[in-house]
Amino acid sequence: MQSPGIMLAAVSRDDAVLSGGISTGIRTPDGIADVEPIAWLTPSGAWQDLPCNYHWLTDADISRCRQFASAYLSQSHQYAVVSADGYGATIHAPPSSLNDCYAFAARGVYSGPSILRTTLAASDPAAFLSSPPLKPVEGIAYTQVLTAFAAASPVHLNTLAGIRLYQVHWGGRSLIVVERSFTDFASASPSVVPDVKLVFAIGQIVQRRFHILFWKDNTEDENEQVLGTLLLRTGQQFLVTSINSPEAQFFRIYAMQNGSIRMVFSGGGSSC
Repeated sequence: MQSPGIMLAAVSRDDAVLSGGISTGIRTPDGIADVEPIAWLTPSGAWQDLPCNYHWLTDADISRCRQFASAYLSQSHQYAVVSADGYGATIHAPPSSLNDCYAFAARGVYSGPSILRTTLAASDPAAFLSSPPLKPVEGIAYTQVLTAFAAASPVHLNTLAGIRLYQVHWGGRSLIVVERSFTDFASASPSVVPDVKLVFAIGQIVQRRFHILFWKDNTEDENEQVLGTLLLRTGQQFLVTSINSPEAQFFRIYAMQNGSIRMVFSGGGSSC
């Protein structure tokens, strides 16, 4: 099929990332990872959705998805990792097909640098530079940032257990990404689980206060987990996430525009 641009793919060794509902969080062995196309990145830097996505509307949409499966998914593909985790690794994705939920992630193999958890890969890596890594906030800094975030949260978090914090340099600023998914509190007491909020937020620490720049509204049944960041040679930088809900899995892409964080794409994925 004729490509409108570069195909971007999600790569994960964690089975809780590229699937809908509550998963185990079991990781694949080193050298093996799940691969799922996300979207086309056009030459102008715009994101174009795939014919298969999580928001089915008509029978014609499903027909286009099946055509995409026949033309693209039925072929094997090679991608290169263009995000910080495993940058430069080569991913070999075998042919895949649509399942009953129109999901199409494939179990691929990779060689080169090791991938720890999740990352992003492209059909043509020439347009990308090595992106800034997300670094876990740990130790005393974790406690300080978590306390500041809890004070700034627009909803009562009920518990702070399982919240992960990452630091990333983006748009010339040092930002904090906050997330908590189903698997982060899977071992919690049954009395606690119904009240746990599924958090995804981006913010900045200024004079020991957490300033929220982006907040995910659905904290009840929607996971949002960072896959990685992308840096184009043009200077454009994106943060890419995977979203899981009880009935769907899809992706969101964020950009820094005029000092503000904007969602520039939401799509891909599958739905039952």
